[in-house]
Amino acid sequence: MQDIKLTNFKNYSEGGFVFHPKLNVIVGLNGRGKTNLMDAIYYLCMGKSYFSTLEKNVVRHDQTFFRLDGKIDGCRVEIKSQLGRQKEILLNGGSFDKLTDYVGKHPIVVVAPDDIYQLFAVSENRRIFINNTLVQYDNVYLRELLSYNRLLKQRNALLKSFQQEKRQNLVLLDTITNQMAGPAKYISTARKQFIDEIGPVFQSHYQIISGDREQAGLGYSSEPVETSWTDIWKKELQKDLITARTNSGVHKDDLEMFLNDKAVKDFASQGQTKSYVLALKFSQYEVLKAHSGKKPILLLDDVFDKLDPSRMKFLLDHVTTEEFGQVFISDTDENKVPDMLEDIGQSFQKFSIQ
Repeated sequence: MQDIKLTNFKNYSEGGFVFHPKLNVIVGLNGRGKTNLMDAIYYLCMGKSYFSTLEKNVVRHDQTFFRLDGKIDGCRVEIKSQLGRQKEILLNGGSFDKLTDYVGKHPIVVVAPDDIYQLFAVSENRRIFINNTLVQYDNVYLRELLSYNRLLKQRNALLKSFQQEKRQNLVLLDTITNQMAGPAKYISTARKQFIDEIGPVFQSHYQIISGDREQAGLGYSSEPVETSWTDIWKKELQKDLITARTNSGVHKDDLEMFLNDKAVKDFASQGQTKSYVLALKFSQYEVLKAHSGKKPILLLDDVFDKLDPSRMKFLLDHVTTEEFGQVFISDTDENKVPDMLEDIGQSFQKFSIQ
């Protein structure tokens, strides 16, 4: 990313930045806008926020719109969003009718402090990690995921209406259920292939980062392969009618995380969980690079805050190699990261957010 301009984005009324092609360090106290700038970079690449699920939370307080404008890989990208209207994405002046046509053009990976809690505490966040990787290189996966989520919402609404209205339209329910089967099959197959691909890469990264000989592994928890989704939903129809929701499906799948064949969340130390998440993110980076043929942008948001100097130096040495492309690092300390980069002879651009 060569540059970015923000208008009414989160706490920025206006802001403009021209970036270093390799290393950019964003420093400042908490609450000043470091993470918001990181999120703007992510938004310009993905067409959505990394930290906010609601569009209204991205728009500056008391404003009704925001605009982002930036140059990525020589292409001018502009995103305009007015509350209550469909956002507009322009690439070199040409607009995209659908977000699905834009996602994946500029691969990006984020490492943030909350990733450790979110990935280990909630299965939905582990599915989001898988989804955010796959949608960046598999456009069909993105379309099938959106289709599945839309149909799932319709099915759950219909099941809920059965309880409220005391009558059942099982023909309509069956129609929606059958339509879900195709997207579900594609999604589960793609996820399994992704886990098979990222697994060996992850194991290698974990051992490099942690320095341990522990066997770190990943697994994918889903319904039995030999059973079709249609058969599963038919079998669980009565349960779904009673609970008024769809109890099985790819929306219940999970990414399993192991150390020495034990679940990480049950016994791993704080240091092990940090190493695990970093290895997972660097593996995500490597997979995206392999599929896109590009070096993704890497955002490291406040990840150095609680790392000891030796671990910090290792990470900086790691991300400044030729294996990585453009890197953005945010930190509350004005000098810690810049001083270490100078010590290892790396050129960079520093931005102080006041």
